[in-house]
Amino acid sequence: MPYKTAWESHGLLTEWHGHSTNPEMVQMQEQVHCHPNFDNVRYSIHDFSKCESFAPCNFDIEFSAAIDGAASRTSKLLKIAIVAANAEVSDMVRRYMDTGLSPYPVKFFASLQEAREWVK
Repeated sequence: MPYKTAWESHGLLTEWHGHSTNPEMVQMQEQVHCHPNFDNVRYSIHDFSKCESFAPCNFDIEFSAAIDGAASRTSKLLKIAIVAANAEVSDMVRRYMDTGLSPYPVKFFASLQEAREWVK
């Protein structure tokens, strides 16, 4: 599994590494959205700084955004912070945002520390 999710007091941190795929992203989303803590989550930080590649197709990205859109009915206060080190991840997140299907604010950061400051 190319990710590890850790629940924190008001959110969660998902660290991605190696070669990641969209089915793995959807699997992570399903696990997070079904977790009993999800209704109280205020932030989700995705740290892709160790991710070597991530290149889903447009359908995969739209599906992922639609999942988040449906989940927003129970968790409306969520912010999504992205720590991205490569162009593939940045492109994927921009395409996710462009779908307009997810109501969550999403912002890029150069470091995990900067992402944590924004979600405070």
